[in-house]
Amino acid sequence: MLTRTFGRRSPWSPCTPNGFRIRPTAKQLTSPGGLSLVNGAKRGFRSYAENLHRDGPARATRSPELNSPLSGLRTFCFSSNARNHIIPKSVIVEKMDPSASQYGNFDLVKKVKLDYAPIELQKWTSRKTGLSVVHLDCESPLVKGYFVLRTEIFDDSGRPHTLEHLVFLGSEKYPYKGVLDNLANRAFSNGTNAWTANDHTAYTIATAGDEGFLRLLPVYLDHVLYPTMTSNGFVTEVHHINEKAEDAGVVYAEMQGREQTPGDLMALKMQRAFYPDGSAYRSETGGLMERLRVLTVEKIREYHGEYYVPHNLCLVVVGRMPTSTLLDVLQSQVEPDILKHGQDGPPAGWKRPSAMMGETDRYDELAKWTNDQWVGLLKRYIIDNAPVIVLGKPSASLPGKLETEEKARIAAQKESLGEEGLAKKVQELEEAKKEHERPIPQKMLTSFPVPPVSSINWIPVKGAWNDSKTALSSDKQLQAHVEKDGSDLPFFVGFHHAKSSFVTISALLSTVDIPPHLLPHLKVYLNAFFSLPVTRSDGAKLTHEEVVKQLDGLSVGYDINFGQGDLFQNLIRITIRVEPRRYEEAVAFLKDLIYGAEFAKDRLEVTIAKVQQSLPELKRDGNTVLCAVSGDLLYDETSASKASDILAQMDHIPKLAQKLKDDPEAVISDFKQIRDTLTKPEGVRFSVFGNVLDVEKPRSPWKVFKELPSAVLRPPPKSSESLTDLGKRPAKKAVVVTHPSIESSYGIHTSAAIQGFNHADQAALRVACEVLDATESFLWRFIRGSGLAYGAYMALDVEAGHLTFNVYKAPDSFRAYEEGRKVIEGLVNGSIPIEQAVVDGAKSSIVYSTVRSVSTPGSAP
Repeated sequence: MLTRTFGRRSPWSPCTPNGFRIRPTAKQLTSPGGLSLVNGAKRGFRSYAENLHRDGPARATRSPELNSPLSGLRTFCFSSNARNHIIPKSVIVEKMDPSASQYGNFDLVKKVKLDYAPIELQKWTSRKTGLSVVHLDCESPLVKGYFVLRTEIFDDSGRPHTLEHLVFLGSEKYPYKGVLDNLANRAFSNGTNAWTANDHTAYTIATAGDEGFLRLLPVYLDHVLYPTMTSNGFVTEVHHINEKAEDAGVVYAEMQGREQTPGDLMALKMQRAFYPDGSAYRSETGGLMERLRVLTVEKIREYHGEYYVPHNLCLVVVGRMPTSTLLDVLQSQVEPDILKHGQDGPPAGWKRPSAMMGETDRYDELAKWTNDQWVGLLKRYIIDNAPVIVLGKPSASLPGKLETEEKARIAAQKESLGEEGLAKKVQELEEAKKEHERPIPQKMLTSFPVPPVSSINWIPVKGAWNDSKTALSSDKQLQAHVEKDGSDLPFFVGFHHAKSSFVTISALLSTVDIPPHLLPHLKVYLNAFFSLPVTRSDGAKLTHEEVVKQLDGLSVGYDINFGQGDLFQNLIRITIRVEPRRYEEAVAFLKDLIYGAEFAKDRLEVTIAKVQQSLPELKRDGNTVLCAVSGDLLYDETSASKASDILAQMDHIPKLAQKLKDDPEAVISDFKQIRDTLTKPEGVRFSVFGNVLDVEKPRSPWKVFKELPSAVLRPPPKSSESLTDLGKRPAKKAVVVTHPSIESSYGIHTSAAIQGFNHADQAALRVACEVLDATESFLWRFIRGSGLAYGAYMALDVEAGHLTFNVYKAPDSFRAYEEGRKVIEGLVNGSIPIEQAVVDGAKSSIVYSTVRSVSTPGSAP
């Protein structure tokens, strides 16, 4: 099945290749005369900024591991009296009989204990309303909700997608734009989200702990089932015409940014060729621009009435909470409203598919398949089956053609509207903005209490080190487990235990000593790492196919990349994840991959060709080019990430390919030099995390790294060490990049900020950033809410000491920047007030961001 999704928030992420990104966060735009970058814009400008005031310094602290004390009888508050903006008294919830097949209005459909994880799954359906609930009870500090409806459309109007956006603009009980996300921000969340596919629409929420989730659930479902869907909401969120006779709106800007991209063009062509008339998979569910321009809010309302009914809605909830608590909330807070609206269950004969994914015994059976069985399967479905093949060929003339046609269409639209018609369109937009700028009653927000941090079910993590004498702290049990396994190692190995079915081993290698002229080779080095011939320590020689086959058989995953997330991009991180019983094999394989790889000419040719083939598509991506231009200005020749970006690689890869052809020995020698430099003992670290206590010998297997002598370990290289003079003091610089292949524009505006992970102002700055940029907060409302861009937000990089203001998918990124500047000025001079509820919500969102970063056994260490 071919399907694509369209989301309320874009998957686009800002350029923080060397830093700590706080999404979405903000404090200031840029320092006076700061560095500004615009991609696809029509004009250049100099940046401007004001600093936010704050009352004294604040220090960041990490919460200790806390387990929720709530068990047995549980007490929660729920917001149902929205008219008076008062939270009613608590609801008392009793424990459910584990053997019960009914609970209140709900019947148990299925209960399954998964055989591959300590998770129990239950599905319940209401006899009164037809509402379905699936609860996966699992150990996690996060509670996630996916509220899914079966939706489809048989044209390109984009009604499912546009409806998804309108749902968030207010509901019957909560008729204020942004109230849902403002309440979510107070529930240890960072806002809501959603996506639309060809066959379903899903609304999502994730909170740290269950209390905020359960309080927010009735509010969220009121928005899904009973949204306001006003004409004013349609104008700003879906489509309008601005004073220049240009088409705009949040959804329109989103689709404008992707309709002419190669992926979307080819996918739609494939859908048209593959699916027959009358199939929803044939449609452009996000909406084509020409159809969005004629869509009406009445059509969206009709669509909602047809598909957004309780028996077509399934709530999937993942996280630690009693199932009875979840069902009680639905029975007491949600179902009465459903029945009041006359929605009393599914029609006769209503059916839905049964479970499609079996237990792991099916995979065990497939593991026994012979080569002939797999070949037969491939032959039947891939070789002998009639294919549909779509070939996309870049066109040099198409960008100019699209630009000419768009200018002509806008000119014709302007002439057709005339001065009076255009003035009417502008007036409609201004009235819509005023409607959305209505303040949410503070009592509605403040009566929704922020949960206590103690309600979060943290994942316990234990730490130990190879050399306990130099460690800051360690867990006694884990340290003893490590120390009983042989003598100390001459290099650094850190061990972190968390309850898990797997163990992940990692090598972190510093790039700082690699000569600048070899740094661009790292793109090829990383891409080729797991697909080179290898000589094992015992002398066995593996072809590249055998390396891949053995890795796939040994591990459940492996990866190589720069840094740890967005941090420490001048490190290379290599990871292999295995079951505890195969830990020793994984350590040995990691050693041979690093030291025993053969830089064979034919394998390098293949890798270089693949990288070269990927460059044209990357070059057509506005954000990728913008990030590269930004990095080129801010970072010097010692930056590994800069050497691997699109600008450097467009120049380097063709030259490397030619050099490999003319002088292969020289190229192979270059890669050997890179390996020798990466494995200098003063820049090598190893880490182990996962189920370490189940590993019988955690330390001694690392003795295979006998090539590593004892050395004084250098601190991890920071991105601040690779800054240019402009990167150290971003000021008085503006760059405009024309990009005819995209219809939207993007912008990055960089200023100097605090530097260092322990800076006293980091906590205060993070809160200020979140106040600005949280979902439905200032930048969201004034920029996205006005249809000036699909999104705009800030990113803080404390490693490099940068703060950036980011605009993406904008008809004109400069106008979005100007609006952002006005917001900052208004907050500074007091003309735009900051309510305490906004600050509370910002702090709550930061709690969620912190918890999310350590929400799995793999990320908790």
